[in-house]
Amino acid sequence: MSVSPEEICAAVELLEESTYLGECAGVVKVGLRASAEELARELQAKYGDAIELSVGLFPYPPPAEAQRACLHIRQTVLEHFPLVADVEIDRPIVSGTPYEGKVRLTNAGPTPFDLQTSSSFGLFLFRPGESDPIGMSELGSMGTGRGAALTPGASLQLQGFGGTASCDLALGYAVPAGAYEARALVDYERDPEREAVFFWSEPSTVEVVNP
Repeated sequence: MSVSPEEICAAVELLEESTYLGECAGVVKVGLRASAEELARELQAKYGDAIELSVGLFPYPPPAEAQRACLHIRQTVLEHFPLVADVEIDRPIVSGTPYEGKVRLTNAGPTPFDLQTSSSFGLFLFRPGESDPIGMSELGSMGTGRGAALTPGASLQLQGFGGTASCDLALGYAVPAGAYEARALVDYERDPEREAVFFWSEPSTVEVVNP
């Protein structure tokens, strides 16, 4: 017995693991959290070709050849004086789930700095010593602008949001347990053109644990 796209959409809307739902016409596109591989298997078996699935950052079922993601997130700068950014995550991160942290921006210069930035930042996981992310959120991000006048040595603490969706399908859909570094992708407006530039925060050592 065939199932209509509307029926598939109605069922997917009830799923906590759903991150994306496409148009309820033709083949229905559905995104699931990085931890939802078993659910994807069940949905594929139930709906077959009527549904197009992704888990985390990659399609499901997985393609024959392993894929990489997260390689071209943003062009970042190495020079961002007087701003210094660091990340604080005060608990272990559970593989397959989102997490939060605090991002602190500090004026390390000798004069006041008019900071124009975002109200929150994305957090990314790296293998220790590597320059390309290995884990990120599979969810979209929303934020607003935030301004602050930072005197020399003053800091502004903002929220960071991250996830454990794997950027390398050879590791699976979710980043496996282990030791990693977390970094925030920070943006701010740089004088005199007030152009928006991005840079990586200093790394913070974190532990990813199994559910």
